[in-house]
Amino acid sequence: MSAMKTRQMAGHLAIAAILLVACLGAMLPSASKAQGPLPWRAEYFNNRNLTGQPVFVQNEAAIDHAWENNSPNTSAGIPFDGFSVRWTALMWFDAGTYLFKAYTDDGVRLWVDGQVRIDQWRDQSVTLNQQQLSLSAGNHSVRVEYYDNIGNATAMVWWERISGPTSTTWRAEYFNNPWLVGEPVLVRGESEINYDWGSNAPAPNVSANNFSVRWTSTVSFEASGTYTFSATSEDGVRAWVDGGLLLEGWRDQSATTVTASRYVTQAPHPVIVEYYKGEGTGSVKFSWQRGSGTPAPSGPTQTPVPGSPTQTPVPGSPTQTPVPSGDIIVDDKSSGFSLGGPSSSWYERSVGYNGHSYWTYNSDVQAYNFAKWMPQLPRAGNYQVYAFVPKQQADTRSARYRLSHNGQEHSYWIDQSVYFDRWVSLGTYYFVANGNEYVYLDDVTGEPYASHKIGFDAVKFVSKEGGVTPTSVPPTATPAAPTATPVGPTATAMPPTATPVGPTATPVPPTRTPVPPTPTPTLPACPITPILGFGGVWSSNATVRARLGCPVEVENSHWSAEETFVGGYMFWRSDLLLVYAMYGDGTWQSFADTWQNGDLEWDPMIVPPSGLYQPKRGFGKVWREQPGVRDKLGWATSMERGLGADYQGYQGGLMLWSDLQGIFVLYNDGTWSHYR
Repeated sequence: MSAMKTRQMAGHLAIAAILLVACLGAMLPSASKAQGPLPWRAEYFNNRNLTGQPVFVQNEAAIDHAWENNSPNTSAGIPFDGFSVRWTALMWFDAGTYLFKAYTDDGVRLWVDGQVRIDQWRDQSVTLNQQQLSLSAGNHSVRVEYYDNIGNATAMVWWERISGPTSTTWRAEYFNNPWLVGEPVLVRGESEINYDWGSNAPAPNVSANNFSVRWTSTVSFEASGTYTFSATSEDGVRAWVDGGLLLEGWRDQSATTVTASRYVTQAPHPVIVEYYKGEGTGSVKFSWQRGSGTPAPSGPTQTPVPGSPTQTPVPGSPTQTPVPSGDIIVDDKSSGFSLGGPSSSWYERSVGYNGHSYWTYNSDVQAYNFAKWMPQLPRAGNYQVYAFVPKQQADTRSARYRLSHNGQEHSYWIDQSVYFDRWVSLGTYYFVANGNEYVYLDDVTGEPYASHKIGFDAVKFVSKEGGVTPTSVPPTATPAAPTATPVGPTATAMPPTATPVGPTATPVPPTRTPVPPTPTPTLPACPITPILGFGGVWSSNATVRARLGCPVEVENSHWSAEETFVGGYMFWRSDLLLVYAMYGDGTWQSFADTWQNGDLEWDPMIVPPSGLYQPKRGFGKVWREQPGVRDKLGWATSMERGLGADYQGYQGGLMLWSDLQGIFVLYNDGTWSHYR
């Protein structure tokens, strides 16, 4: 026990014991199923009729079995033939109409909320049975029973949402912490975001203070046009449309309203709203209305949001004193580094930058130990921030670094387990260099308690606009005016000679008109200046610049996935659980990723041609269920691939980068362009 945290360990063990007794006594599916990785309780019987006590019980991610002529588990006493299984779960469903499917050999029965929906309890070769059912938003009980008589044994059960309601229904996830980490303690459907809780809790099992909520919905806007979105909250609130940051006021505050205008097309769009409440009273309201005019799609605009990255003016120009060339490093032994939390939970190791680092075990939802790096920066400007990950005692897959800069806070997650004595970029951010900005890391990872180690080492700040050649020009800088002197050789016009020389007059060359230089493009003064690859496309392409407008957030990186198709591309981003589909006709759509463990990964009834693929999991669910997606994309030409992709939201759209595919520019009018 000495090698692990002892803080509240007894409490955790006691809770675990209570939960174990409750599970053994009740034998009921957990209400948190929809979030759990193994939602199905499976009971196996050594007879065809589900009689007597089950000989084997386990939790399973999905009903997706092709045992053929084998036993599900011979060591548990399940025979090769003549066995039966009962699966039970409590599942979350968004409101809509669903098509339930059972693909079995032999008998199958399916209940939803205690009502039998599929009843094919008979010997049969592998057969697909289907039943359509409308469900309200919320948790619904699902029970499946199956038996195998003799020969091949197959049991696959899944469902697809084939239509949804016209009114907006929000999936609300409540967390008993202000960081939206860990498993939600309450998941329910809500018709609107309009709450004034005061000092009360939102629900009996939700805390009255220090809680957070994430609302997710796919909103069908009545017509294409500019819409004004509004959020009023005590304390923090932020919202996204199609994965582009819409508005942000993520801080402790009294009741404050932030607004933003955005052009959207007449189509379904994923909308995500996040809120946290600290101490005291709490309230939140989110709404939108269509504006009076409908501007051309190429010119969407956004009302500046107080406190957001688009609001704070950025000082500086290229003529200011250059930053010293040296990097600013705050090591874990520097004066700018500080530790917090119980000293008994901190451990030291002679590894890492300068041969030393701290580490601690992770917490699940409550922060116990934390560290802060406060740099003394020589001047305001854009700095790329790096964290050093030591080669030992750092195996968490979800270290959340929070960067407080320029009155804002941004988060960046690192999988420390894949780095060994490496500097890892946390992104580029604008710092005002007032001595109060910092990088913060605590022990909350959302992973099971004390299951991983978090390394705390050095943080480095590298100026991106000092030295000889700034990599990004501060937006308030005055663009260089075009030179008046023509570029290239100046040709002087020669007057004709009055007296011919020789028998033939020498022809006089024509006068060359000086060619004026190509003027340097005038870049808009944006509070956040695009840099690196996004900055190259934005700065060099006037059309992109005019259609996108200014960034509304700094460039950020997230674990993602991509897949190529005959007719386009698909991308998935982990931070917002969104799927983007870019079609060959130049249009794009985004969809909420609703695939969960327990859903079928792929449809066995759909067989692709040789050399092509059926997409799986979240990509596959969008491809199969969303109208028109499969027809536009066609078959996949590659398997799904994971990667770390970069994203940046703009007033008029979104940029995303893939190391293989290059840069995609997604405009708010539903069109896209591609740059390699």
